[in-house]
Amino acid sequence: MNVKEMMELMEAKELKEVKELKDLVLQQGSNLLGVQSSLLEIEKNMGKKDNKDELELKMIELEEKTLLLEKEVKNKQRDPEELRMIRQVILKIIEEKFADISRSTETKIQQIKNENSKEFASLKQIIQQKDELISSLQETIEKNYEEMLTLRQNINQANMKVILSL
Repeated sequence: MNVKEMMELMEAKELKEVKELKDLVLQQGSNLLGVQSSLLEIEKNMGKKDNKDELELKMIELEEKTLLLEKEVKNKQRDPEELRMIRQVILKIIEEKFADISRSTETKIQQIKNENSKEFASLKQIIQQKDELISSLQETIEKNYEEMLTLRQNINQANMKVILSL
């Protein structure tokens, strides 16, 4: 997964969180309207002091629920600056991982080059030894061939002397 795909995935996740948050706010707003509607209905139906106490209690409960909702909404929202910082941290981590992998790869390549260089030098030495052996054998063959020619010539001369002496 490349950096672009990771960033798109993060943005999609953030959009999903924002959508969920909006849905939650709408739901809580709907609940709040329902409670307010109920309170208005209760307020209409209540004329007595006891009912006013209940109404005040309901209003306090409503305010508490509203405060909890606001707190929950604030907790779910992320500051754009915070998101930017998170992205920077993730990018930095990705860059460091890439740099580590790159260094590791370069080190391995250098090790392979060194090993190949040593093997190449060893092969050069073996080839040089073989060339020297071939040269030595060629010299020996030429020397033996010359000696054979000299011997043949000596034999031919000896045979001629024998034939002439007959």
